[in-house]
Amino acid sequence: MLMAPLFSEAQRREWDIAYYKSIPQELGKPIHMPDRDYNPNFDWEETYNYRQKSRVYIISSDSIYRKLFWRYVYTQDSLKKYDLPGDYFQWQYKWMKEHLIDSLPVIDFSKNDLIVYAACAQCFAYCEHEQGSDSCHRNACNFRETFYIREKKK
Repeated sequence: MLMAPLFSEAQRREWDIAYYKSIPQELGKPIHMPDRDYNPNFDWEETYNYRQKSRVYIISSDSIYRKLFWRYVYTQDSLKKYDLPGDYFQWQYKWMKEHLIDSLPVIDFSKNDLIVYAACAQCFAYCEHEQGSDSCHRNACNFRETFYIREKKK
């Protein structure tokens, strides 16, 4: 009886399944990225209408990449440039190197694009927006994001 909550948590919820079914196949290879922070200098509303329940955004330059992840100040490439005068900073360098999982990966934007796919999973699971319905599961959608990397299209 004690195992029942574990089994229910292990099963995917309806909106998780709907979200993964909604992802277009041609986006590229999935890549793990840290959570994106809200940046007052980058407004998603300039690129998307709120009524769009699935969004694909292509990041093709380092400057936009830095705007999206503006709070991540140390990255793999900045760590390579890190100057270590003496033994005092060795523990900091080792700590940063061990914790690069939460850092931004280096992406060569001359060869690759970073694709952001964002969608409201609850809309895909419960709402009928594809049939033209304006009614929604709630007054504010909760967009989930996944990231993909692919070679630039020529």
